[in-house]
Amino acid sequence: RLQRTMTALVASASLAEVTAAVFQDGQPPLGASAARLSLAGQEQPELLVTLKAAGVPGRALAEGTVRPAPHWLSREAMQTPAAVYVPTPADMAARFPEAHQALHGYGHQAWAALPLHSGGRRLGLLTLAFARPYPLDSGPGEIVLTALGSAIADALSRAIHHDSDRDLVESVQRSLLAGVLPERPGVRLGAHYMPAETRYGVGGD
Repeated sequence: RLQRTMTALVASASLAEVTAAVFQDGQPPLGASAARLSLAGQEQPELLVTLKAAGVPGRALAEGTVRPAPHWLSREAMQTPAAVYVPTPADMAARFPEAHQALHGYGHQAWAALPLHSGGRRLGLLTLAFARPYPLDSGPGEIVLTALGSAIADALSRAIHHDSDRDLVESVQRSLLAGVLPERPGVRLGAHYMPAETRYGVGGD
């Protein structure tokens, strides 16, 4: 499953494809019981836009939700290049007592927040919760988490660039298209756009 995720991430070109790759079959990655993939705001990095969440309770976890980074795991992860890992509920209670109280009763046994960076740019965050102990602090676990985070960050960077280019192209196309055509008795008018550059669909008549 991890191999399928990595392969899909390499092939992804849009944000929708990135989220589909991370949440294979709609399930959280790495065997987590809950996960959220968020983008950081460009002007306000403390704001996170939820691209996709799975297994996480609450109305605030709907796709497209814009929210401040929580004062615990996510906020700490957004301030460091390294993953923040909480291996047990006891560690959660000691490090983030307010979060421990808020998450009590969900049955999670371990948590991880993985900052997603590309070219020195903070792109977002992947948060994971596990229903059983998960040795992410071991050598293999850390390698897997780091590799997944790097692949997601690269895919997000490409997707953001791709979507920005697409928006620009569509804006140029709209500026070239005819507006509302006049109505004339006995005459039916139509307009057709022919791009000069077929690859990007810009310019032309």
